[in-house]
Amino acid sequence: PNCDEKCTIKELSKILDIDEKLRIDPITENPTEIVLKFTNGKTINGQYKISNYPIQSENKEHTLKLLPNDTKINKLGIEYLTQSNFVIIAPGHFYGTTLSTLIVPGLDKILKNKKIIIIMPFFNRNSLKQTTGWKTSNYLKEYTKYLKREPDYIICNNNYKPKIPKHSWIVDDMPETTATWISQNLVPTQKKKNINQKADKIIRSPINYNSTLMRNIL
Repeated sequence: PNCDEKCTIKELSKILDIDEKLRIDPITENPTEIVLKFTNGKTINGQYKISNYPIQSENKEHTLKLLPNDTKINKLGIEYLTQSNFVIIAPGHFYGTTLSTLIVPGLDKILKNKKIIIIMPFFNRNSLKQTTGWKTSNYLKEYTKYLKREPDYIICNNNYKPKIPKHSWIVDDMPETTATWISQNLVPTQKKKNINQKADKIIRSPINYNSTLMRNIL
């Protein structure tokens, strides 16, 4: 509670093992809250609640938005992005992380610049009760809707043999796209530890890549 922006970024860098020499900046100028709204009027507020809510059980159309309504993209973000040749939209929780970033006002206008090459590695596994049964075409459709353009490069896994209890692999159904499609066996050779917390209501779907191969692709 007593950790300011700089403190938060420092602690996050430790958790994610990010070199302190690399710069990390928030995507918005002010604190924001994610809101998931269903067509029946029901709303789910906050990143944690949204990430743990069984969205598919509602069987309703839904949209994401940020509060307050006048949320603005960080000016430093505008500066960095407009000067970038490549932007990697790193995989994370579909609703709680990736989409909540893509809906930041003004981001789509910057990324519509065709001089910026967008690289998008897809998640390996679906999120239980949120994207269960989805294929790569489902993700591409949603990402394109928020980006207002297709990515230039898409990286996805094509090995579905290992069993993943209570999870399903994102099957690559090779949708029609203008993007360069890179489909390889990205399953790691070493098992990852269970990252679920006692408070979690649904089983988490961790990013589970062969990090060496992913680095080589990038």
